[in-house]
Amino acid sequence: MLQYIIALISILVFIYLIVNKPTIETYVLFVFYNLPFINTKILPLEYGFVKTFDVVTVVALLIFLKEFLTFNKKVNTWFYTTLVILFWAVTLMSKISSEFPTTDLYLLYPVFNIFIFGRFLFLYLRNNDKLFTKVLPALKTSLFFILGFMTLQIVFGLNFTFYKELGQNTFSESTGLIRYPGMFSESQYNGQFLALGSFVFLIATKYKDQYSNYLNYFGFALSILAIILAGSRSALGGFAFGCIFLVSISSVRVKIYTTLSLLFGAFVFFLYKPDSGIFGRAENLGDDLSFRQSIWTETFGIIKEYPIFGIGFGNFESYLMKYHQELYLQIESGGDLIYFTQPENGYLKILVEQGYIVFIIFILLLLIPFLRNVYLALLSKLPRYKGFMMAALISWIVAFNTVYSFLDYRLLLMVAIFTIVLIIPPTQHTIFTKPKQKFELP
Repeated sequence: MLQYIIALISILVFIYLIVNKPTIETYVLFVFYNLPFINTKILPLEYGFVKTFDVVTVVALLIFLKEFLTFNKKVNTWFYTTLVILFWAVTLMSKISSEFPTTDLYLLYPVFNIFIFGRFLFLYLRNNDKLFTKVLPALKTSLFFILGFMTLQIVFGLNFTFYKELGQNTFSESTGLIRYPGMFSESQYNGQFLALGSFVFLIATKYKDQYSNYLNYFGFALSILAIILAGSRSALGGFAFGCIFLVSISSVRVKIYTTLSLLFGAFVFFLYKPDSGIFGRAENLGDDLSFRQSIWTETFGIIKEYPIFGIGFGNFESYLMKYHQELYLQIESGGDLIYFTQPENGYLKILVEQGYIVFIIFILLLLIPFLRNVYLALLSKLPRYKGFMMAALISWIVAFNTVYSFLDYRLLLMVAIFTIVLIIPPTQHTIFTKPKQKFELP
């Protein structure tokens, strides 16, 4: 009931704001400031499982349809627009032609709404400095709220939660291990989101403001601690890869400080040898990998049968229940059987449900803007803020290998935000985009 109340309040607030100031900025900033609650459901599953983001995005599309369909000839976005249209068309074709064309249709909402948001964000950020003066401060406010919520959850326990039911992996009765989900239903989702958001705190939004820098560093340090307490190895590994990327494009000074910090951290780790939390799960790494590989093997077999269009978006669970009934979990002896809704791998879920065409489009949408900015990094012309966003995306790219996290709008939005910013050419007049000879921390 709490989710429905929050969703209703959020939508009413948005309607009030958009009536008083009907601009794209109102919509974009509302999404950023309301990020902690943007995934709340306004209707139960039997009525379509509509969420807050679905409602505000459709309203924004209706109001700003003319702007949405207007393209600037000076900014060539036709390549990305074509990819998005193909993505939509093939996904729909895959669903309609599948064996389960009417199953879980609500899962199709994000496929359309996230690209609508991306279009509006592109229009809003193009050729101005609103990213630094409005968007990033709004995003950091939401990130601090989410970190604060998780802090309270650590203090008061898992009963302090945003969801009526939490994922099975949040608490282990046999070991007593708690993997804190924060404002999410799954600790893995929480870990991925924290890894993505942590790098945002390293982006300066005020020029030569020491207090702001200290607050950002505090948010970054708090995020690292929260990632560890979330207990997601993939998220922590992704965060580590993101940091390695930043160091690789940084100055010699940063490389030296990082090396010294790692040596000190390794010394402390081996001195105390922590065996609790995320570190206590290392002994089960082999078993977990074997378990995942068994699911991946079966999934690859399905992909070979349906290589072009897949089995249909959102159909993985239904397909297993009909053709692979041996792939289930039983948490308690004699308890209900739980069939997998995804193959414990985000990339495989896209492949098996939507086929190779959509998968290739998905990779291109991520890879092309990323590689273009890697090229700038090699030329020592990469703006600082884009370096941090690339590191954030790397953290998610690694963690996405273990769980499909796009079912939560908050994670989907974070990936879309960073990708859109990488696509937009940096404006030359802003102090935050002036490239240095070598990448530096703020």
